[in-house]
Amino acid sequence: MKYILLVVFGITNSGAIHAQFQEENLVVSFNKKLSVNGTSFFSKELYGVEAEYLVSDWIGLNYTVYANKGTFHMPGGIVAALGVLSVIACTSGANANIDPEILLYALAIPEGVSFNLQVMNHIYLAPYINPLGLEYVYGEENEGAPFVDQVFMTGAVGLRIKGVLNVADKMNLVFATFAEGHTQYVANKEYGIRVGIGLGVVFN
Repeated sequence: MKYILLVVFGITNSGAIHAQFQEENLVVSFNKKLSVNGTSFFSKELYGVEAEYLVSDWIGLNYTVYANKGTFHMPGGIVAALGVLSVIACTSGANANIDPEILLYALAIPEGVSFNLQVMNHIYLAPYINPLGLEYVYGEENEGAPFVDQVFMTGAVGLRIKGVLNVADKMNLVFATFAEGHTQYVANKEYGIRVGIGLGVVFN
């Protein structure tokens, strides 16, 4: 991990000074997560894509999709929306008129929020919280595990170190390392700690 951090610092410090995050940037990264310790659901390597849309120069909305060995993870906004609609329906009575199109808009609900804090040219510390994850665990890889073949909500809190490198006009690359803790919102909580690396592109 120390070697990876040195590479990130070295590469990004060779980039142009204007390599930085700005409002309305879209960052799309390809990531790999490795388990440090964890219970059954969080013991696997995961591979996936993360998207971060910057609503300001430093606040981003997070969307993640990961999979490997009978585990699939995505944002859980649709489930959150169904929960809100259920509460509205119960409190408004049987004749409540709810627009079903709201479920389509629910797909835009982010999994969480990140905060990109610039600590020097090209280098950011980015704490994040993703409380609206949705995970499906299935298949032979998970036989004997609790809650197998079920869908459940998950949450994660973590910290990224990001290096931004300008490679062309209006094109920046992002190198990242991160560590995060996970949990499930179930009775017998599963938990885990993962570290990861990622490579992404900033779309202006």
